[in-house]
Amino acid sequence: MGQATEIIYRLMQENYDIGQVTRIEEVTSGYCNKSYALWMSIGDHCRRYFLRLYNPVVAENEIQFEQALLRHLRSKGFSRAAAMVGCRNGESLVETPPP
Repeated sequence: MGQATEIIYRLMQENYDIGQVTRIEEVTSGYCNKSYALWMSIGDHCRRYFLRLYNPVVAENEIQFEQALLRHLRSKGFSRAAAMVGCRNGESLVETPPP
């Protein structure tokens, strides 16, 4: 995973306040985007998060639609929809070079 791992470590360190990356595993079930399970540690607590690196051909408005749909589903009590974690700047999308 080399280059992707470096990008993920940098991305998390520069944009989020949810701890230190302790483990990264690629989730291979996707067919368009790259997805990863991340274990983040703060003190004695470790939590798992899901990170998606979108395919560069996916338009930003498609990403915004997907995120709006997930927020809507969660607001209606559908707990199986992913909860998004905002960046330090409050945004839910970070642009980064593809791995």
